[in-house]
Amino acid sequence: MYNGLNRLSLAGTCVFRIFVCYCLNNLKNYKVNFIMRIQKLLFSTVTLITFLGLTFISESSFSKQSNIYNSFYPDKYAALVVDANTGDILQQTNANVKRYPASLTKMMTLYLTFEALRDKRLNMEETVTVSRHAASQPRMNLALRAGEKIKVVDLIRSVVVLSANDSAVVLAEKISGSENTFAAMMTKTARYLGMNNTNFSNASGLPNSKQVTTAKDMARLMVALKRDFPGYYNMLSLKSFSYKRQDFGGHNQLMKTYAGAKAGKTGYIMASGFNLALNAERNGKSLVGVVMGGRTAKTRDDYMKNILDSNFALLNGGSSAINNVAVNNAKVINKPVVTQVAQQNKIITKQAINFALNNSSRNYNNKPAPASLVQGYQSQAFQIYGK
Repeated sequence: MYNGLNRLSLAGTCVFRIFVCYCLNNLKNYKVNFIMRIQKLLFSTVTLITFLGLTFISESSFSKQSNIYNSFYPDKYAALVVDANTGDILQQTNANVKRYPASLTKMMTLYLTFEALRDKRLNMEETVTVSRHAASQPRMNLALRAGEKIKVVDLIRSVVVLSANDSAVVLAEKISGSENTFAAMMTKTARYLGMNNTNFSNASGLPNSKQVTTAKDMARLMVALKRDFPGYYNMLSLKSFSYKRQDFGGHNQLMKTYAGAKAGKTGYIMASGFNLALNAERNGKSLVGVVMGGRTAKTRDDYMKNILDSNFALLNGGSSAINNVAVNNAKVINKPVVTQVAQQNKIITKQAINFALNNSSRNYNNKPAPASLVQGYQSQAFQIYGK
């Protein structure tokens, strides 16, 4: 199959041959006025140059779009890379366009679970009874049965590694009494975290037309998990787990293969395509990437590797070129900005910081927030907003 340059070369060769034949035919006709021959030659030359120019432009445009849309669905695609240490957005495409989160939803389920553990409303070794509603959840699942008892730690592991829908619902019902109540809590927490374009209708990410988010909101959530629950965050790095003497492996391949990967969550439903949120660290730099709308898990993973590699290189003073990937409308800044910046270009929002500072009763079960954490947030607020 010809690539873009081959097609351009073939088209140019064909037109040039027609042009030469046309000129030779005119030169043989001695009856044609000399001035008219010159005019025809000039006209033919201009036509040839114009044709070749338009061909080159169209081929270039086609190459860029086919590159990206061979890997992603145009109406589902979104991508974003953020510096997790500063909140600076390094690259974004369709980052504020609403998409279906699929199982990226479970990051919020885990956020509220970690909050309940921190506040002593849950215990890792506590057993929970599986309801009929939870047991009825379709794959992916742990094949839990109604009435079965399972530990909280096993529920978390299966949500992270297997993306188990039944386990997510068991956690939701344990924390809030019902999945619907839990979904309302998820949406309320999303607003506290600055995720203003996200709405949750269930705890798993199974298809629901009202359950929407954006790449930027998912990055906010990943950063919030890392920032607010450092003691539990490493559970998002699990690659396998065992339950009832059976071993389960995860399908997040980048957690196994990408250098510096610290935490991640995959997601897929037909309406969303293949989604991925990933946090990776190298040389003291921490990046969060979100990719949505992949046609396959492999093309999604390859794209994530490409944009993270490029931005790690950029932060370390290297080239910002993204190899073999067309990135449309991407915004890349050369260095993290630690002064006042427009809030829309920040993942760590002022609203989220104020929530952490002013809502200690919600976060700490009516106990004052630890002084070290408050001081850390105040320092972060000063760095980002100059206040």
